Amino acid sequence: MQRCFRLERTVLVGLLAFGVGGCGIFGGGEEELTGDALVQHNIEEYESLQAELEKNRTEAMGKSATEAAAVGNRLFWLTFPTFDASLHSLDTVSGARVDYMFGVGNSNTWNWRASDSIVVTASLGGGGIEYNAYDINQPEKVLGTLGLPSPGGGIRWYAYAPDGNQVYIVESGATNMLLRWTVGAAQPETLFSLEEAGMSVGEFWDFGVEGNTAILIESGRVWSLDIAAKKATWLENETEATAAQWDQKGVFYLSATDPFFYANDTRKNRGIEAEIAASGYELNSTYNAIHEYSQGGARNGDDVAYIGRDGLFLFDLATRKTRPVLLNARDNSIVYRNPVLLENGKLFVQGLESKSGATGAQGGWYEVDY
Repeated sequence: MQRCFRLERTVLVGLLAFGVGGCGIFGGGEEELTGDALVQHNIEEYESLQAELEKNRTEAMGKSATEAAAVGNRLFWLTFPTFDASLHSLDTVSGARVDYMFGVGNSNTWNWRASDSIVVTASLGGGGIEYNAYDINQPEKVLGTLGLPSPGGGIRWYAYAPDGNQVYIVESGATNMLLRWTVGAAQPETLFSLEEAGMSVGEFWDFGVEGNTAILIESGRVWSLDIAAKKATWLENETEATAAQWDQKGVFYLSATDPFFYANDTRKNRGIEAEIAASGYELNSTYNAIHEYSQGGARNGDDVAYIGRDGLFLFDLATRKTRPVLLNARDNSIVYRNPVLLENGKLFVQGLESKSGATGAQGGWYEVDY
């Protein structure tokens, strides 16, 4: 299973078979047109492609959904019927939907993490931190509760990451201890300190775990941790990372500026923004840069879904080619954001809506057949 996590500071407050070149939908080539006629031709080509691509989207989750995320083949999202958040999930294989009844915090403190079998959430009360683990397939079946002393120092809870029926916790402080709680047990097991594993920890931010591997973000640096060997390796990222996805091929991570892929075989970081720019895609001479990276990103295998200058695009890590999946409306009546890729290849994206010509702040979600 490919695992991912988005940074939650809980000091820390807490992924159409058109060619990669121009599509040539219209009969007359650009070389036969000049001036306003050429521009109009190119606009019509853009709008025709936009309409064609929209045939591949279907509405999903509703307009109240926000903060969508993937865990394996399950899609999670939040709604805010009140100030408090409600968590929901959809198993995209069976079609089973779960509307969870337990709380995950409010608009300022919401948090949750999931494995393939449990959903975990943390809260800070008068007695300290409480971690609750729930059955992923049931609305509110509690499987275990763990209490830890309050961290203090402005930390609401220690960063945590479930894997199977276990929950890993980094107890940050003068030393940063990795704990492992087997759901149902009264107390966690203390494994080792991150410093003992070779990490120099400035400010610990977040992490995720699958099997024997943990991917951690510390002061913006990305580390890979072999839990059994107690050995951490810095991936030598040069820009501050904010989120990560990984599998046996490597680690895909987002930064404040652009995405990167650390390939395990070469042990090198690939700058995906630059590769997208060099991919050779061009719709036409007017819209020759619509595919260039703008924001976001989610990976599954060789597929990277991202938001370009004018819509949702897909970049292939193997071929280094890009292609459009959905295009923004030219009047900004719909602008795409927040792509999510599941392990089975299902793709979801939010369409922000507006009637003013400015990019909207809210909008529905779509599943996209690409």
